[in-house]
Amino acid sequence: RAEAEATLQKWADAARDHVAAETVDPLVEVALRDDLNTSGAIARMHALFAAGDIPHLLSALDLVGLDISALPRKADVDLSGYALALADLRSEAMQSKNFEAVDRMKTALMNAGIEVRMSKDGVDLVPGPGFDAKKLESIA
Repeated sequence: RAEAEATLQKWADAARDHVAAETVDPLVEVALRDDLNTSGAIARMHALFAAGDIPHLLSALDLVGLDISALPRKADVDLSGYALALADLRSEAMQSKNFEAVDRMKTALMNAGIEVRMSKDGVDLVPGPGFDAKKLESIA
């Protein structure tokens, strides 16, 4: 379910400044006419997204009844301050070997619906499908 929500969110973010095409992509239509081949239609929607054909992606979503317009737009959220704070905490924890503060902040971020990616190269924070900006207010 999380993967499907993430895909729909990605499509919604890309659709911000687009309107649906007046016609449905013919390959989506062919797939659906083939015994309601939804997996084929969804595969074509992924291809439309990858090709940057957002208007036809939107018309295909409309056809199958998936309304992504109600999804919140997450691309405008600036999480860089939280990423820097978590990176600083992590750096301190590497020295002290005490990761309690890192774990607390990571848990708070995840509770706000943020995917936390930490690697040797740094910290990357990505709003997930359940992202709630109001929950960020409690993170110090």
